[in-house]
Amino acid sequence: MPGPLRRALHPRVAQLNDAIDQVVAQCGALCLDLHQIPGAYDCAAWSVDRLHPSERGHRVLACGFADLLSASGIAVPYPVDMSCAGGRKLTAAHHIGWLICRGVPWLVRRGRDLLPHAAVVVLRDLFGRLRQQPVS
Repeated sequence: MPGPLRRALHPRVAQLNDAIDQVVAQCGALCLDLHQIPGAYDCAAWSVDRLHPSERGHRVLACGFADLLSASGIAVPYPVDMSCAGGRKLTAAHHIGWLICRGVPWLVRRGRDLLPHAAVVVLRDLFGRLRQQPVS
């Protein structure tokens, strides 16, 4: 995510994470934290759209869940096999092709409602920062 948008959305993401942490604590639910999983944010763990896990990403998540269950005393009968079946190797051309054929059309469709909202969030963050700066 671009820096200004990431900074502007950080408080909302933090609120969401806090709410999830509260539910987990109150209910005793198991929750897999991607920050705790080595390789969870590697490019190879995600499909070309950067929204869905790749085969490797699914295996990384399955391994993380297996470890979480085992640590909670739940038997996991078989270890997760981390070897991938192969499949198509993604190149820069795949990423560019996805962006042109899928990403940009999605952005245009969603831009009518998403971009004005994102602009408001970024501008609020920017003006909030400007108001906090001391005048010299």
